[in-house]
Amino acid sequence: MSDRYARLRRPRRVLVSTDLPWPALFLGEQLSHALNHGLPARRRSGPLAAAVGRRGLPAPAVASLVARLPHRPAPATDAVLDAVREVWPTLVAAAGGAGDPGDSGDSGDAGDSGDDRAPGAGRLVGDVPARLAALEVDRSGRRFVFVFADDPHPLLVLKSPDATADGAAEAEALTRAAALGLAPRCLGRIAGLEAQEGLAGRPLWVRPPGRPGWSGAYADAYASLGSGLERLASATAVPGGPDRLLADAQPALPLVRSPRTRLLVEAALRDVRRLTHRSLQHHDLSAQNWLVRDDALVGLVDWDTAMPDGVPGHDALHAAVSLLEHGVGLRSRSPERVLSTFTRAWHEEPLLAQARLAHRACLVAATGSEALADRLAEPLQLAFFARRLGWVAVGDGHAALDVDTAERMLDHVARG
Repeated sequence: MSDRYARLRRPRRVLVSTDLPWPALFLGEQLSHALNHGLPARRRSGPLAAAVGRRGLPAPAVASLVARLPHRPAPATDAVLDAVREVWPTLVAAAGGAGDPGDSGDSGDAGDSGDDRAPGAGRLVGDVPARLAALEVDRSGRRFVFVFADDPHPLLVLKSPDATADGAAEAEALTRAAALGLAPRCLGRIAGLEAQEGLAGRPLWVRPPGRPGWSGAYADAYASLGSGLERLASATAVPGGPDRLLADAQPALPLVRSPRTRLLVEAALRDVRRLTHRSLQHHDLSAQNWLVRDDALVGLVDWDTAMPDGVPGHDALHAAVSLLEHGVGLRSRSPERVLSTFTRAWHEEPLLAQARLAHRACLVAATGSEALADRLAEPLQLAFFARRLGWVAVGDGHAALDVDTAERMLDHVARG
């Protein structure tokens, strides 16, 4: 066993294999994206963190620093790579790649995700690579192992099970989305870790809003996302009403201060009872979970909070509004700035108009009715913002919002 791993303890615990250059370079990119997506202006070192979040860290410099660190063995990480080698033929077959699965011997607990091959699949092919390297990261107490061969993108992503999430529900969501080319394939378990196919893309880079051309920088990437979400709505639609949406939005009603706005929200929630179909909803479609390559959608990751009974098109709204809010977090930590940016952008930014069109297209795809989509598009948009207020009110909102800001955003949308 060789001393081939560098260890970092901050900003998170990391083991980096130095056999190949890719793990250290990927670590530099991951740290950049973590700052870019992490509302850095809210941190204690806000201005500096926001500046780095806007520009990113130079990945080669991070890799150079890693190369200078003391190296040591990591038997547990080596054991994961050995397990990957052992079940490689099974992984190739599960991922839809070329090659004879043959007899893999003791294949551990790696599983098969089915025979349908998703668009863009096939990075796991042929014989086991001559060299495998790993990047192991501790995130919120969970173990993540990214496995590399001869490509800067990880071939596999392995993670310890999330005790707080429904693993079966996530696997079902991934399987359905992967069949459409919208998610990585589930590949069973390897060495006790949940294995997924690695995607050859990077998270969408967030930019501060407010400057000319902000929307244009996202237009192609968002068009690709909208097309994917429309396919998802069409393929996963099932008859059913918006019961979960209505339940999630109810906590918002007592918080609406304007009587007129409360009446408009109540009317919208009555209208959306006419929705005839549900569809699979990612539910956490911020930029860090939206992988692109040359502005084309590669796939969506982190489906652990997915809703099988979701609202068609609400992911399209969430993606655009989240981009706006996280972009503000690259300049200011003020809730007032979030609100003022949103109230200007909701009707003036082309990206938000693009989001509303994508939302409607998903409604048509799920329900098969242009007329129903026309009747319900605006009530469902208002219900989307009511639901966000409801989540914040019960402590399930995200860090960009507080109750007052979410309520005022809802009020702005209601007033048109």
